[in-house]
Amino acid sequence: MAVPSRGPNGDLARQWARRRTFILLNVWAQVILALLLVILVNAIAGMTPQTRAWCLDLTGTGRHRISSKTRNILRNLKGPLRIYVVAGDGLARLASDRRVRVPVMERLQDTLGLYEAESRRVNVRFLDYDRDKQAILDLQLALNDTVPANSIIVRSGTRHETVPFDGLILEPEEPATLGARAQVAFDIEGRVTEAISRVTEEHRAVVYVLSGYDGFGVTEDDPYVLREFAQSLRRENYDLRVLRRGTFQEVPKDCDVLLVVAPAREFAAGEIEAIRRYLDAGGGLFCLMRPRIYSRANADLAALWNSFGCAALDDRLVYEWHETTTPGQRRAEPQVLATHYGSHPITDDLRTMRVRADFAVPLMTLHEAAAFQTSLPGPRPARNENVVPLIFSSDQSWGEDNFREPKKDPSDLPGPCAIALAAEGPKGDATGMRAPRMVLSGSCAMVLDEVLKNPDCFANRIFALNAMGWLARRDYKLGIPPQRSDIRPVRLTIRTERVVFYVTAVLMPLTAALGGAFTWWRRRSG
Repeated sequence: MAVPSRGPNGDLARQWARRRTFILLNVWAQVILALLLVILVNAIAGMTPQTRAWCLDLTGTGRHRISSKTRNILRNLKGPLRIYVVAGDGLARLASDRRVRVPVMERLQDTLGLYEAESRRVNVRFLDYDRDKQAILDLQLALNDTVPANSIIVRSGTRHETVPFDGLILEPEEPATLGARAQVAFDIEGRVTEAISRVTEEHRAVVYVLSGYDGFGVTEDDPYVLREFAQSLRRENYDLRVLRRGTFQEVPKDCDVLLVVAPAREFAAGEIEAIRRYLDAGGGLFCLMRPRIYSRANADLAALWNSFGCAALDDRLVYEWHETTTPGQRRAEPQVLATHYGSHPITDDLRTMRVRADFAVPLMTLHEAAAFQTSLPGPRPARNENVVPLIFSSDQSWGEDNFREPKKDPSDLPGPCAIALAAEGPKGDATGMRAPRMVLSGSCAMVLDEVLKNPDCFANRIFALNAMGWLARRDYKLGIPPQRSDIRPVRLTIRTERVVFYVTAVLMPLTAALGGAFTWWRRRSG
């Protein structure tokens, strides 16, 4: 029946029609405003690089975040930093097999976008080597250098560094598996951050390494060469130099950190006094030691440790209980898997990690050593508040002096034992003189090649590099360094591929259709 247009019923119909029109216009206006708001937000996010960091990274390799050390370096930038990505075919090739080609452009865009998001001083520009000829020519004139295809140019002021795409991928551990589907690891963030450090640091930190003491060093003349540790230091832009036994009476004035790793021979005349003068002038000493039975130089170095209020019980080793292959049985071994740390910038990032220290000597302050060894001559030293324990063994550990038959007994040093200390001495009298710093590690095995190459000992590398950064007073170098990300392809068998296809392309849509049909039938029949 038609609604009358006149009378009370007609007025009610017109009011209802106007109300429907207003509601319809209001809904459309809200939809249009919502669409405009979404477009505006996406436009702002697309034009603002800083918004790229607004994401929750759930990937196991940390693909959508950068390391804390990289963030510290970017925040420490003093001037503008330009990064040019010159793309040819956009592929990286393995040095051992040039047939293996890996696309890197997508990962470069993701990673360098995070660099821009972290600092407003960073500007990233992508260039096509074939299409952007004029821009490439202008860049060559500005750098006064060639610009190769498939490379990254990092520029700050008048300095620049070139990183080829081939250097962004790492060789597989098993060359026999190379081929079209070879698995490689990416080191994009590591290489780019290294280049940034080289072009932005006004002064490279100089590290002198003692050599010629029949111990550990960084030259081929040393009995034990720390190749992995030396390579890590060079990648962090440290300038490594050698200080040979018997050739110095003064530590060079340009030395930022003096590295001493388990010398076996005694120091030549005047060398300990030279190191002491260097420390009194505000120097930094990183000393990694081993037990007395392996090193005759501990007695000489003890004078330096004591001047910082530190002591080493180098006639003992820290033992811990370790499970054996036989269920329910344990064995005492001189290997510490440390998970407890002191409060210090060197170890702040190690809370969830585990440091491995083999054949570690227990360390303590002179005050604690005098309390434990009552036979020490002289008065009991005062407590030094500037000595901070860095790494502790577990509660079940102990300092053992019987290496042939290790057994925990009342005469042993009870755990937990400190196996690394950081100490800062008093400032000198001269104006502007810095306070000397020292990091003492009871285990030189912490930086051995086989340990640093072990992925399970990544915390060892962090500890060693953080100690060097703290001693060199490069606080922006502290933190977790970039980690390598692996390609982990999902390889399915033919049967598994069919199952995935039928589940996603057939079963799921069919289930939704049947559910809709059942709901329609229930409403129709009800």
